[in-house]
Amino acid sequence: MADAKSRARVERLLRGDFRPDDLTGLFLFARDHCDGRESITDIGDFVAHHNERDRGIVTRSTREWFAVTRFHMSAFGPNGPRPFDGQNMPPATRDYFKIAVNRIDAKFILQKTGLRRAAAYQIMLSLADRLTPNADGTWALPRDLTNNELNLAQCVSSVMVVKPAFEAARLFDDFVAALKSNGLITKDEIRDHTDTLRILVQLYAVAAMHNCIVQIGDGTTTQLKAKAEITRTYLKIADCCRSDINVE
Repeated sequence: MADAKSRARVERLLRGDFRPDDLTGLFLFARDHCDGRESITDIGDFVAHHNERDRGIVTRSTREWFAVTRFHMSAFGPNGPRPFDGQNMPPATRDYFKIAVNRIDAKFILQKTGLRRAAAYQIMLSLADRLTPNADGTWALPRDLTNNELNLAQCVSSVMVVKPAFEAARLFDDFVAALKSNGLITKDEIRDHTDTLRILVQLYAVAAMHNCIVQIGDGTTTQLKAKAEITRTYLKIADCCRSDINVE
């Protein structure tokens, strides 16, 4: 049987009686009944624990953004990007190597290395753990480096890829799917009210994340910020070189 209190919240939203507390309650309910939909779990956690986050898909994406940016920005000198130097790689190299393959297009990796993503990912995990630390905090490739490892290291060092934690469409689809699977909304109601619900859900999620502190994992933190002119299109961790991370 559907949760009566949650169903009443849905009915108010459907008839245009918008109350922020209703979406708060629905996200908290959906968080515990979402069948593993990660975007819903994360927004529900933002609602429940707004002040500071140390886990979840947005936190993970933020940490990856920092690893990507720190790795690639360290490769720039006064005259532009420096050539790849396997004996003097940035302090963020180990963190970056562990995530790089899953952020880069699989076709690009295959073209440059002849390796499929799954194999490339395992190779990079092994390589990351075998990097040799230099005295100045940089990293060097190991002496027993294989050709595949060298090609992959050069490949992931040649391209900077940034991407959102998730997009607004995914969040909305996950949200209504969680409601539907728990008997809180019907297929016809979704069809008839998609446009209104989509806007409410997406803007509420932005508000839930705005100003939240995210722990980067190395003792530093960053604050999520919303940009109003972009929120109509995407919910994402902004991929830009700023001291703060934007939720767009």
